[in-house]
Amino acid sequence: MKAFPILALLTVFACDDGGSGTTSPRSDVGAADAAGDAEPDAGPEDGGDEADVGAADAAGDAEPDAGPVDGGAEADDVAADSALETDPETLGVCGDGQVDEGESCDDGNEVDGDYCSSDCLAETGACGDGTQQENENCDDGNVAPGDYCSVDCLETTGACGDAEVQGNEACDDGNTDPDDYCASDCQSVTGACGDGTTQVNEACDDGNENPNDHCAADCQAVTGRCGDGQVQGNESCDDGQTQDCAGTHNGGDGTCVPLGQCIQGYIADNQGNCVRNPTGLTVPCENGPGWTVWRFHYDRGSDSARIDVWDATCEYSFAPNSACNVREVYPGFGDLQRTGENYPITTSREYIRVRFSATGLRFSEATLHLRGRSYSTNSSTTIRAWSPLYGDQLGGPVDNDFNYEWYAMDWSDYLRPSDSPGLTAVQIYAQGGSGRLAVAGMELCVQ
Repeated sequence: MKAFPILALLTVFACDDGGSGTTSPRSDVGAADAAGDAEPDAGPEDGGDEADVGAADAAGDAEPDAGPVDGGAEADDVAADSALETDPETLGVCGDGQVDEGESCDDGNEVDGDYCSSDCLAETGACGDGTQQENENCDDGNVAPGDYCSVDCLETTGACGDAEVQGNEACDDGNTDPDDYCASDCQSVTGACGDGTTQVNEACDDGNENPNDHCAADCQAVTGRCGDGQVQGNESCDDGQTQDCAGTHNGGDGTCVPLGQCIQGYIADNQGNCVRNPTGLTVPCENGPGWTVWRFHYDRGSDSARIDVWDATCEYSFAPNSACNVREVYPGFGDLQRTGENYPITTSREYIRVRFSATGLRFSEATLHLRGRSYSTNSSTTIRAWSPLYGDQLGGPVDNDFNYEWYAMDWSDYLRPSDSPGLTAVQIYAQGGSGRLAVAGMELCVQ
């Protein structure tokens, strides 16, 4: 477009004949149009109209003709298109927020460290990628609602320790302290009221959530104490007097005594509880309720029975230095056959005798316990227990599975405190089946 004025000037110089300065009408019009001062002629004169229009177009002051004149309108369109293509105001710019041709992304700035690189050629992040970009206020690694960060990463909506369990938390107890109900990162439950451990957000924890004991149901207040006469969840005894409610227990009548002891007239049972004991015995039965009169067993490799007697008294010639005795006898006082473990084998004729005394004891029930097995691979057998005063009783059957097991027989009708010491005894035989009973031990208990 700017070439036309130059051509017009060249035309002026070309028409100058170097004379007295007189110019032709055509040259005058062209010069005037080039200066932008002349109006076009009213009518044609020596081609003046065509020159006028060309000069006016060159100056940019004239309207285009209704029809083409020497291709001028077409040239104008091409030049205009060229100007649009090269006008920087019509092209996209990195950082304008619009992804234009040639851009991979455009986040509205030319800053690195956010969603898009500074040259808009590479995506470098996104909301939910776990990295807080410069155009984010938070990023918790997801675009889910109801957690630490909003779905557009522009607003912090929660945090561990705000007492609200967010979508990415397992718990939230209102703080980020360790050693309480919730881990410091809110990712795991680490305790609860009633677990027996006093957390940093608890005043107490007695191992339950019951009211009216040592600690309130919500673990926020101590509601009891040692010495108040109430046995709390963390106390073993409280008689209203003791100052040691953890190292004591009920001695029998409610009085607190050191663990393992009982007050006079009471004795500890198998569970360690102090119970009233009218029998006069002191050792709990190992194989059932009541108290032991005697207990015996055979040591591996030894052919001598060992008897344990604590409170009964006996005066028998077989063992003058022992309260009671155990005797393996055969008619004529011969020895019995033995197992590989050296346990005696009783038969229908060969037996074991235990002699003892119940004088001075108080009881109404008695139980005889025997540990044994049938000494045969073919059949079981039956226990025959005999009292010199009261006769026979059968027990079992005893299995032949090579396992020594305990068998109990009610002996209440075969023993009384008034029995004569000279006739108080138990004899064990095998009866029926294999007819061979291996005996590993026995215990007599009363209550």
